[in-house]
Parts: sequence; C-alpha cells; structure tokens
Amino acid sequence: MRTVTLGSNDFDVRPLKRKEVKQLRKDGITLVNLDPAKGEEAMDRVFDMVFTPDQIAVIDELDNPDALKLWSAVLKETYGAQDEEKNS
Repeated sequence: MRTVTLGSNDFDVRPLKRKEVKQLRKDGITLVNLDPAKGEEAMDRVFDMVFTPDQIAVIDELDNPDALKLWSAVLKETYGAQDEEKNS
C-alpha cells in the first residue's frame, strides 16, 4: 500500500484484488490492455472499488492530472512497477 498526498489530502492506495480485476474483465474492462475509449469508465470503476464515497467526492473536485496520479498509483500497486522493485 502507498499513500498519495494531493494538496492537503492523503489517499491510501491499495492494489485491486484478483476478484476485482476479474470482475472488471468480465465487464469488458481489461486493465493490462485498456481500450482508450473505456479509460474514463475504467478509472471511475476502479476508484469506486478502492476509495470510500467520501474520498471519491474529494477526488471528483481534483484537477484531472491529480486524479491521474491516483489512477497511476492504483495500477502500480496492482501490477507492480519495475522501477520500484527491489533487487533480491
């Protein structure tokens, strides 16, 4: 889990659970090969899974580039980020 700070707001970002990824895929949203036409829908669906309704209300008031930072953080938590992986 990572914490993303945007302005005065801290967001604890967790990875998606396997069952959540499977549900998205069943609904036509494949995160590893995301159709750009479904990008906004995917972000909204993932935010609904990861954040509370109160947090989503705050996110909806963010500038879009800041919301994209949260989106990126969720994806990094879910799939890992090579630049962050430690050497064994």
